[in-house]
Amino acid sequence: MALDEKWPLLDKLEKQAVVEVKLLRSSEAWGTAKDAWNAIKTNPEGKYFQMIDYKWLGPARERAVLAYTFYQCAQAERCLTVDHGASALQYTLPGESQPGDGGPPKSRCCRVRDFGGMVVKLRQEAVGERAEEMIELTGLATAPEKQGRGYASALMHALHEIADENGLAIWLATTDAMGFYALFGYKLAAEGWIGQENPEWDGGPIPVRIMIREPPKA
Repeated sequence: MALDEKWPLLDKLEKQAVVEVKLLRSSEAWGTAKDAWNAIKTNPEGKYFQMIDYKWLGPARERAVLAYTFYQCAQAERCLTVDHGASALQYTLPGESQPGDGGPPKSRCCRVRDFGGMVVKLRQEAVGERAEEMIELTGLATAPEKQGRGYASALMHALHEIADENGLAIWLATTDAMGFYALFGYKLAAEGWIGQENPEWDGGPIPVRIMIREPPKA
């Protein structure tokens, strides 16, 4: 599908872009994982998940886990992309589980449990059993060198088309992208913090936020 979109520039000018959204191919999983890793490795969640006792091997293993996840999502046709994986959005439909769980390395298991446990707690607080009737946006990342071209925005619009055609709400968990999602009508539904009780983490507390987008009223 081709989506026409206006993307606001920092200088408050606008340019017209045509961005083509496609399903990710299985053969694009490794390249997509590399771009996604470069996009998320410096955000709060990425830093928290990074391995600390296998530093020389850590990035390669992280990319391998991401590649496996993207491969499974591509097989399930649950990953939208622009430019062959330069920007990718993963999602699940109601009742589905997230494809591809590579199993976190030992050194980050407790951190993944911290984040995952907080997401489960906040999701229950925000939507409860209704989550089973909603689309979950499970991941969105754009290669740093391709950011600012409207790729992520086009992917969001494509997902919203799927949701709105079926009258479905969307929920997601984010750490530092609340402002971005708010631009697309997502509302903060619940918020918590992780990291403050982990003695191995030397960064500050990390926010975990559940946001919801309701389908437009008829």
